[in-house]
Amino acid sequence: MRQAIAQVEAGGKRDDNESNENNESIDNKNVTTASETMAEGDRQFIMQATRFVLEHLDEPDFNINLLCHEMAMSRTLFYSRLKSLTGKGPQEFIRIIRLQKAAELLKEGKSVTDVAAETGFVNTKYFSSLFKKQFGMQPSKYSGK
Repeated sequence: MRQAIAQVEAGGKRDDNESNENNESIDNKNVTTASETMAEGDRQFIMQATRFVLEHLDEPDFNINLLCHEMAMSRTLFYSRLKSLTGKGPQEFIRIIRLQKAAELLKEGKSVTDVAAETGFVNTKYFSSLFKKQFGMQPSKYSGK
């Protein structure tokens, strides 16, 4: 979630510079306001998508189609907007949020099996391999960190 929001903010800053360079004849105050409004809308989009994922975190059947339905967008439009804002596709976006929540739960001292179930992973071994790929260590070692 933090990564997604950070990427959106970085994208908003890039847009500010591009807008100011391309529209020198336009009042800088108006350009900045328009860019900030757009960045805020993008930030709200990411936050809303993140909130929906977190609400359905423990549901293994929660998928892209359900997320698109919750966001009231077509799958294609949702993919395009999310990818342009975060650089991640919807599946990876959902996975990252689940894994970040899993890391928080592991730090609280919960077992790997319980954390996997609470974050929507049916297979503990699959969860462990994804976790190691994301964080560079096994979830059992991360919990002791």
